[in-house]
Amino acid sequence: MRSYSPARGRSAGTAKCLTIGLAAVIVTLTVGLSSLPSLAQCTFDWKPGESPQGLSYEGYAMAVYDDGDGPALYVAGGFETAGGIKACGIARWDGRYWSSVGGGVNKPSGCGQVKALVVHDGELVAGGCFTTAGDATASNIARWNGSRWAPLGEGTDFDVFALTVYQGELIAAGNFTAAGGVTANRIARWNGESWSPLGSGLNDAVGTLHVHNGELIAGGRFTVAGGVKANQMARWDGYEWQSLGGGVTAGSNPNVSAFVSYGDDLVVGGFFAAVGGVACKNIAVWDGTRWASVGEGMDASVLDLTLYNGELIAGGFFEKAGGKPARHIARWDGEKWSPLASGLLGYVIAMTVYGDDLIATGSGTVAGGIRADNIARWDGTKWLPLGGAMDHCPYALVDFNGQLIAGGEFTYIDGVKCNAAARWDGSGWVRLADGVAGGKDATRIRALAVYKGEVIAGGNFTTAGGVSARNVARWNGKSWSPLGQGFNGQVHALAVCKGELVAGGTFTASGATTLNGIARWDGTAWAPLGSGVSGTWSPGVYCLTVFGGDLYAGGLFIKAGGETVNHVARWDGVDWHSLAGGMAGSGYPDVPVAALAVFDGKLIAGGLFTTAGGTHAVGIATWDGTEWSAMESENAGGPRQVHSLAIYNGQLIVGGSFPSQGLLSSDGLGRWDGTEWSPVGRGI
Repeated sequence: MRSYSPARGRSAGTAKCLTIGLAAVIVTLTVGLSSLPSLAQCTFDWKPGESPQGLSYEGYAMAVYDDGDGPALYVAGGFETAGGIKACGIARWDGRYWSSVGGGVNKPSGCGQVKALVVHDGELVAGGCFTTAGDATASNIARWNGSRWAPLGEGTDFDVFALTVYQGELIAAGNFTAAGGVTANRIARWNGESWSPLGSGLNDAVGTLHVHNGELIAGGRFTVAGGVKANQMARWDGYEWQSLGGGVTAGSNPNVSAFVSYGDDLVVGGFFAAVGGVACKNIAVWDGTRWASVGEGMDASVLDLTLYNGELIAGGFFEKAGGKPARHIARWDGEKWSPLASGLLGYVIAMTVYGDDLIATGSGTVAGGIRADNIARWDGTKWLPLGGAMDHCPYALVDFNGQLIAGGEFTYIDGVKCNAAARWDGSGWVRLADGVAGGKDATRIRALAVYKGEVIAGGNFTTAGGVSARNVARWNGKSWSPLGQGFNGQVHALAVCKGELVAGGTFTASGATTLNGIARWDGTAWAPLGSGVSGTWSPGVYCLTVFGGDLYAGGLFIKAGGETVNHVARWDGVDWHSLAGGMAGSGYPDVPVAALAVFDGKLIAGGLFTTAGGTHAVGIATWDGTEWSAMESENAGGPRQVHSLAIYNGQLIVGGSFPSQGLLSSDGLGRWDGTEWSPVGRGI
């Protein structure tokens, strides 16, 4: 078992999804969902949401430590990020948020690796492969006091693989031959001031350390300890090294990777076929006198051992335990081995207990069928990720019968597999049947609307709930069904105007019916709105809204219904009309008009353009029904490009790119009160 410990100093990591439709977020959240805050009572400030889940690479060690803010889980490994934030080699998890630990560890080529953790004298000690920890020069080992990193003397000349505390002193082991400038073959002790060897050390790498019945136990690849034959296992009684029950006696390239005390017994895990002359497959138990197998053992290496709810837990490379399927992790109840649900898709390197959960880290992206990047938790009945949020951003949100429906490119939310569609029921996310699938390049839902008591979803997919549905489908609260023959291209926008459902996108047909980027649903089939949009290499409608009773469409197109309109047009139910010549000043692949909204009795258009109706207007403009006007104030010039628009507390919220200098800076969000621009909190 690897028992290590942590530290203080963190900044909450948050997911940043600028592609989400602001209008969808704000409009749906203000409907008063029971478990969500009332936005009308909030001021402009940001609160951290759930951290993205998992690690960017393997985890090697873990520890639980109370640094004054309550027990937190510290995870060490070869990763560069945890929960989406920079965390070189070490990160802190407080049960909800990931954070860095003093800048982590580094080496000249980039992020370093932490391979072992332990608490000694109230400080967190980290060992691994690195040259600096935070701002401190530290050769492969360093200590964290809650606010800064510091070295332990001169450190070691090569990697540290294992740490523990024995008789009040810190013990470090690995592949080094010197510690603090003193010869120390693969193992050394730190008394708080200096390093010293433990006898003559060992002749090869030490990978694990443990204290059992008052003795220090070492495991690894070595065959000699203190001049005594000790195949892969040895014990130090405070004065000299001795073999442990004869050590490993059979196996190709044997290695001992883990120890744990199980009652009065010592359990050993690794890669071997026999210990002390007793046949055992990669796991064995020592009662102080003799060795015994633990059931039928494992079919491949055991890398770590721990105890959870009174049971022995083994993790590693194995696929079977006791002859039965148990992917990379299994439990022993004293009589037999059994799996933990469907196990992990990826090997387990380290385990620990945090709160009521068993935490497993290593290399893998799926635990018990849910997304969990290189780390997961077992609550006693099921696997869950560390970190919430979505694996990709949502693109659309809508209120449906008092529940929030989300659509996007995500496949998981809080570990729940939902395939681009999910609902929030007041306490957690629930998938909408099997969601959508089969999109070309990437499956996604781009737009949502409520029409005649059903949720309409448009995007890039070929099935919904397992039923054929080409890029548009409806959800009745229980199941998915198609809307006619769907479309031959993506749907980017949905709206309801004059009692009709309208879809906009980059499609050109539904079945044999030509549609050209925009269509209406007549109850049985999709029908055109005039001759649709045209006039560019890949024309399409990317946003829709209703203003003054008419439908307005924006996107990437030159003509609508044969009339030149330049990226924005009005449909009165019969014909298309230009809005004073439309927009100019951008080029493909950027969308000239990406967002539309109604604010203060006017139509707002946002996108990438420099003129509107011939008037200088960069990125955003207002239409009063007759002419376009720029939206600039004395204190700020507004955005340079707009991706999304929403109305909140009587103000217009704009998401996009802002000037790099000035009041708004480039924080991604701004607000317009009808006269002036101002930032939204500190931006995102």
